[in-house]
Amino acid sequence: MSGENGRHAPLLTVDQIAEELAASAEHIRRLIRRGELAAVNIAASRRPNYRVSRTELDKYLRDHAVAS
Repeated sequence: MSGENGRHAPLLTVDQIAEELAASAEHIRRLIRRGELAAVNIAASRRPNYRVSRTELDKYLRDHAVAS
């Protein structure tokens, strides 16, 4: 997940991904919980606070593309 200069690429929130994909935030969380979309949990508490890299989101979208 490191960029050219060794810094990490920005991570997307569940809400950002949901908005981009026109899906519900709960649907995105479900994909993460099922292991279909790789994410990190940055929460120190019991309630998860997920972040997803742009690379992982793009990979998920490529893997689930429908051929026309």
